[in-house]
Amino acid sequence: LSCAPHQEARFLLPLVVPLSLLHGRTILHARRRRTMIIFWMLFNLILMIFFGVLHQGGVAPSLLAMPAYHAIPSTTTRSSSTLKALISYHTYMPPTFLLREGSGTSFGVKGTLSNNEELNTCLSDSGSCKGLKTSSEAEETERQSNVHNVVPIIDLKGSSVSSLMNELDVILNCSPQTSEGSHVKSNYAYLISPPEALNTKSCTEDFLKDSLCPFSEKYLCEEVWYSIQISTEDMPRWCGNLKHFLSSMKLSTFRVQCA
Repeated sequence: LSCAPHQEARFLLPLVVPLSLLHGRTILHARRRRTMIIFWMLFNLILMIFFGVLHQGGVAPSLLAMPAYHAIPSTTTRSSSTLKALISYHTYMPPTFLLREGSGTSFGVKGTLSNNEELNTCLSDSGSCKGLKTSSEAEETERQSNVHNVVPIIDLKGSSVSSLMNELDVILNCSPQTSEGSHVKSNYAYLISPPEALNTKSCTEDFLKDSLCPFSEKYLCEEVWYSIQISTEDMPRWCGNLKHFLSSMKLSTFRVQCA
């Protein structure tokens, strides 16, 4: 297991039975039996809180909170803005069934847009959306009549920042040569990610200076929601400030649009 490139604590579960058979009697009949049992209980309690609550614990709450922050007008977007995609970046696979009710928007689960001609066609032609599965089957026909209500959910997993920028380029189309002008600038996407996964700046620079995204000045980023979580894959960097370090342990939802 130590040689495997991908490591997870659950890979050690098969060792529980043989370890219990080998050392269970030793623990139960030890001189400090009471101390050993208390230590065993505290150890499991700490791991339960860490893996069951804190580690990647903001993924589900971020989706459950979407009906609240999606309905609040943004300071960087106008009322005519259009939500083009929901992107999950450096998180566990989002449980998309949580978006079935209450969001006011129909979400469709698809892969990356840059490699998905079917979805690109769907977004430009509502008549080709028949094959796109939405979160609410009962309202599928009605919601597909308005193509802007069909929002793709894109799980980028642990891909690089360049892959994220490629997806945003396709989704938001921030090219200055576009003929749609301000209409394109009003489009936006939600990006769910640990802030550290997006941070390419040094400790002395502001994370969201002038509302510009830390990974590219082509986009504006506004944090609309966050949940406390610990991501061992994207631990905050230490900048000499304990308060800043602890406050960076979170999963944020950013509203991203063209600068």
